[in-house]
Amino acid sequence: MSKKEFERTFEMLSHLKDSQLSEIFRHAVIKVVEKGQFLQMEGEGCYGVPFILEGSIRFYRTTEDGKEKTLFRLGKGEVCLLAAMCILSEMDYSFNAYAEKNSRIMVMPTDLFFDLYHRDEIIQKYIFRQLTTKLITAYEQVEASALYDVRTRLEEYLSNHKDTHNIVVATHEKIAGDIGTSREVVTRNLKKLQMEDKIELRRGRIFLK
Repeated sequence: MSKKEFERTFEMLSHLKDSQLSEIFRHAVIKVVEKGQFLQMEGEGCYGVPFILEGSIRFYRTTEDGKEKTLFRLGKGEVCLLAAMCILSEMDYSFNAYAEKNSRIMVMPTDLFFDLYHRDEIIQKYIFRQLTTKLITAYEQVEASALYDVRTRLEEYLSNHKDTHNIVVATHEKIAGDIGTSREVVTRNLKKLQMEDKIELRRGRIFLK
């Protein structure tokens, strides 16, 4: 990715001088993470701030009973604000980062990001604005979990994640983590939808009718 493309992709850094961008490129680490591989696992701590150049990364935590709880997903042009806040607050927050597609990540070292943040008001405002958006989204998700039953959330998930052929490619475990319930509950509700002839279940795929 060229510097110009990098500036267009990451709004947060588009105002920086060439000398500042050159410093980032000198010290940042480019990681290629193939689909199914982990960028980071729980317990490793934050070692830098990931910038997604290509692909899709799912961030999640594992509950005490072994279930996965999706925190958020990031795609091209997005920055992991969770890692940024861990660095700025000097607090550890353990999470898994898993590639759902073949991905390229630029990891900005902790000290470089820390220095940029404290020197640059535009970066400070960008992070605050993005955190506010994420907080509102998280609140809406919690509210939806309280107000809407599992079936409603499941049907909305299927509608939002279907491809152009009305197919959802996802395991029951993955759906459960995304809508905040257990795999068993998802399986039970999917079977009901199939009995009602609204979907057809196949291994790893759900066909909407």
